[in-house]
Amino acid sequence: MEQSSLETLSSTMSGLGLKVTIWMHGRNERRSEITIRIPMPPGVGESTPGMHEWTARFMLDIADDLKHTRGFRCEGCGEPSRETFWNVIHWTPVPEPAMVVWSFALCAASSPCMQLMRARDVRVMVLQQPPPHFMSPPPAPLLLNAPLELRPKGFVGALSGSCAGCREDETAGATEMNKCAACGLTRYCRVSCQRADWPRHKKMCKAVQDVKKAKGRR
Repeated sequence: MEQSSLETLSSTMSGLGLKVTIWMHGRNERRSEITIRIPMPPGVGESTPGMHEWTARFMLDIADDLKHTRGFRCEGCGEPSRETFWNVIHWTPVPEPAMVVWSFALCAASSPCMQLMRARDVRVMVLQQPPPHFMSPPPAPLLLNAPLELRPKGFVGALSGSCAGCREDETAGATEMNKCAACGLTRYCRVSCQRADWPRHKKMCKAVQDVKKAKGRR
């Protein structure tokens, strides 16, 4: 029995993996650009609801690696960041599936800064158009920060740039931190923290293809 065009496309998508470009933003134009490629479960990109659900859980899986890479301050007020606001857009099903993530460092989930970001999120994405090769075919509907709603009630995030192992606040400002030598992304205050976090980090570590950083202005 011959495969349908959708089944063939789904098989191709699963084989290539999903290319994800992540733009992280903090105060004073500090930013990072991270490129990763991850496998997609068969069939997940065939429907928008299924892709949205999978994307939300995927963002939760990689949130720690993104938060513990450098010390971003809240883009709104400049205070130390504990939260991240994500805008995600994806292109599936297509022969080369892609996802673009805009990540903004914020002080707290219930802060005026978060409310302001929610109000301006669509305008921000219009101003920061993805590269031309992402513009066709038309994108799927926007996923607006779904990972935040999946967190347990009362959840308090670790400080941006703190150790991904122990997550202690005092490590956020430490200058002598070790980065994972393989991906050059995630920070640790000591070897024991890195070893303890490896079972969680290894999936993201193997997916990272490129990391670029801009210091921004003072």
